[in-house]
This record gives sequence, C-alpha cells and structure tokens, in this order.
Amino acid sequence: MATGNRVLIIGLDGMGPEALAALTARGAMPTLAAMARRGASGVLASTVPPVTCPAWPTMCTGVGPGRHGLFSFVHRTADGRARVASASDLTAPRFWQLAAAAGRRTAVLYVPAMFPADAVEPLAVSGYPAPEREGAGAVYPPEAEGPLRRAIPRFQPTPFLAADPRGDESPTDAARRAIREAAEADAHRITTAFDFAAARAPLDLAMAVFSFPDHLFHAYYNGVVAPDDAPDETLAIRSAVDEAFACLDAAIERLIEHFGQPATVLVVSDHGFAAKRGSVHVAECLRQAGLLKPAGLAYLMKRLVRRRRTRDVQQSLLADDPWIDPSINWSRTQAFAGYDHEQAVFVNLEGRCPRGTVPAAEYDAVIERAVAALLEVRDPETGDRPVRAVRRRNDLYTGPHVDRAPDLLVELADGWQVRRKLAWRMRGQPPVSTHEGPGGVHHPDGILLADGHGVRPDAQPHDAQLADIAATVLALAGLASADPLDGRTLDEVFALPEERQTIGAEGAAAEVTGYTAADEDEVARRLEDLGYL
Repeated sequence: MATGNRVLIIGLDGMGPEALAALTARGAMPTLAAMARRGASGVLASTVPPVTCPAWPTMCTGVGPGRHGLFSFVHRTADGRARVASASDLTAPRFWQLAAAAGRRTAVLYVPAMFPADAVEPLAVSGYPAPEREGAGAVYPPEAEGPLRRAIPRFQPTPFLAADPRGDESPTDAARRAIREAAEADAHRITTAFDFAAARAPLDLAMAVFSFPDHLFHAYYNGVVAPDDAPDETLAIRSAVDEAFACLDAAIERLIEHFGQPATVLVVSDHGFAAKRGSVHVAECLRQAGLLKPAGLAYLMKRLVRRRRTRDVQQSLLADDPWIDPSINWSRTQAFAGYDHEQAVFVNLEGRCPRGTVPAAEYDAVIERAVAALLEVRDPETGDRPVRAVRRRNDLYTGPHVDRAPDLLVELADGWQVRRKLAWRMRGQPPVSTHEGPGGVHHPDGILLADGHGVRPDAQPHDAQLADIAATVLALAGLASADPLDGRTLDEVFALPEERQTIGAEGAAAEVTGYTAADEDEVARRLEDLGYL
C-alpha cells in the first residue's frame, strides 16, 4: 500500500452530535475532542429508518438498501418466511472486501450486522447481533477464534445492561456498575481483537466498532445529556456515563497509537439518539382509519397461550411476523404495520401478502389513506405532530431490491418511536403514548470526525451521508469500486489521491451462509432486548 494511504475507521454505534457535545464538554472524551479541534467534524446523516440495519450495511457498501438488499434486521425469503437477516443477504461488496481483493491487509472488528465474518486477512470478527456460539462463523480465519475467545471472555456485546442489585447495592449503584462493566468489556473486546490482528500482520486498513454507546443510550440517554441541575440520581448515572466513555476514549487513543502514522482516522456512527418522548402506535392508527381490523378476543387469548409455550424462534418469529399476525382479521385488513424498527406500513396486497385483500388497482388509494391517517396524528398534550413525514419506498430507494422494501416509511419527530402491536387500552384514544424515563430513541443525525493524513485544514463535511464513507475510504486507500457507488467522495474534507486502482470483489465471500435455527433463536431474543423485534 502506498505511504499515506493507510486508513483507520472507528465506529461508535448510536453516537449523535448531542451526546458527543455533552461528553466532550464534560471532558469525558479528550481524544475525540482533540480530533475535532485538529481535523474535521460534522453530521453524518443516517438511512431511513435510522436503524443499525440497514445503516451499517449502507455505510460499508456505499450503496443504499435498494441495491444492497437489507432494509431491516428481518429478511423475507421468496416463500414469505421471516428470518433474521445476515451479511450473506447483502448483494453488494463491503469496502474492506474491495481493499482485501486489492491486496490490502485488512482487519474488520465487531461491525454490526456483519455476520458471518467476511474472508479478509488478517482478521474479521462479526459484531452485534452475531451468535455467541463458537464455530458459528463469526471469526475469520476460523483458527483465530479459539485464541481470541480465551483472551476475550465476553466475546460478543449484549444490549442488555444487567442492572439487578447485588447484595446491599441500591438500584442506582447497580446501574452504575452495569454501565462501567459494559464499557470495560467493550473496550477490552475491541483493543484485544485489534492487537491480535496487528500481531498477525501490519495493517493497511482497519475498522472497529464499539457497540456500547447504542446499548447505553437505549437505557440511560437522559443521564448522558443531563444538565448540572438534574436530580441527584440522574447525576450519579451521568458520572458513571462519563467514566464509561473515558474508558472508551482511552481505547480509541490506543487504537490510533497502535495503528501508527501516517494514517487517516475517521470516527463515525450509524445514527444518533434523542431523549424519548413517546410512541406512535401505527397499527392503532390504521385501525382508526378503517384500514386494519383486529381479530376477536378469543383468538388473541389463544395466541397468548401459544406464545408462552413457544421456544423455537421459527415459530415465535412467525407468531410475531406482521405479515401473518393472528391478532389481525386479514380478510378485512388493507394495510398493516411492520416491525417496530422498520418504522413502516405494508399494503395487504393480493399476490404478495399471504392473505392479501387489496387489488393492484386499489394500491394507490390505500397508500393515500394510510399517509393521511399518519400525518393527522397529534400529541394530545402538546398538539405536535409526532410523524414528520410518510414516504413511499420508490421516493427513498433505487435499485433491484426496492420491491423488498415496505410500501411506506414513517419518519418521526425527535424523540418518538414506532410501536406496531395493537393494544386494547388504546381503543377510543389517540394512537400515541407519552414516555417518562431515562431512555432514548434513534435519531437520524450521526457523527463524522476526521483527523490525520489527507484531512484538509479547517474542513467540514457538507450534507455527508452514510454511503459516502465507503466511497471516501476507498479513495483514501487509492482504490475505486468497479461498480459505481451511491455515495460520493467527501472531497471537501480530504485531499484524496488522484490515482486510484479500480477493483471488484470477485471471489470475496463468507465462510458460512447465515444462522442456524439455534443461533437465530439466540439472536432474535437479543434483538428483542432492544425492542427491534
């Protein structure tokens, strides 16, 4: 690799401008604060919806979901079965595959939604939500897995911060301990894998992602952005948060030092967060608009009994699958909500949905009614619109896989989330519920920091999108994709090499093709911990 074309990408899952500003202002992340002063910093816009999957796949392929094929954590097969999506479902190469095909020594560590691990050398380790089972395909080369697992006891990140009090601990002390332990585990996980990779071969390109921020923000976002006059319990959480991010910041500094110079360093995130305000109950909204009809109470009771007895993920996912949800009277339903994290509405279309009722000639009319119903939703306390926009899939996506996307995508105001399941308590009420608590929800603004070789003085990114990262990283490495990318190179931030080798990813493939039934069971339950399923 040519001198000066070495690139290190550090991911902070879920980190947004608001959280980063709060943490750096309190001195919790001096390494990132120094990067921002020396180099470039700005907003990195996420996908619609702003969710881990499809966000990380879009960043790493440089193309949108319509081209890479993943719109959510759930992939629907040709026969209509819902299963957990994997990187094997991606139809576009990742930038590290292109780099590896060009002979670059590449490490890819704990990037979310990238199971199974891609075949790159010296090391690839799949990130959340890869299965915990050894030999599942989360490490490449396979012979590296044993030594890595012995060095990293908590091998995969978990979204659940176990805050059950131990002994005489108060709930607040238990939360502080859980935050500290999760951060330390993430820092150890990443730095150990990085050192292992660097010991195998000098690195030309490396990417490592810390999952801790996202998992913390779901549970304790208010503690991250709390002002100085917040209640004592909140300030106690804030103190633990600062200590946790100081631990991550030290790990980031170590990665940069060990990667060595000259190099370009990027710090990126897939989306940001906002304090949770409430939920939009999309199925209830559709019910009130006459587009969805619930099943009878007796049917719902039978479903509850069956769910309690269900242990196999194939059955439980199907029981929860929005396309065949038994809580819905399908013969009288024209539109229904997707999984919560999809922030979506599907038309119950004949010939596509298992119990489709809507002829193709009536598709547009159903779409218009659903859009109108969602845009009419108001917060009864403030009168605000929790739904910022409702967009058709063809207005958002291009490419050969657009037909896999939901028919409508719901874009939410800051602090709002989607809930799809029908609730009897909502009958006769506005289809919204407000939230009080410490947690946060996803926000479309992520972060981009850049420092080191090739960063223009006083540069700032302009309208940077996730797909721009792959195009820019390849250009920094002196490479270009043989297939045009959706993303652009961030020329306003970087002085990029003029000569670039064009490369494809022929022959770059994973060692295994996806989840076993047992692995899918485990992963689905972890996704459920964060409210994704």
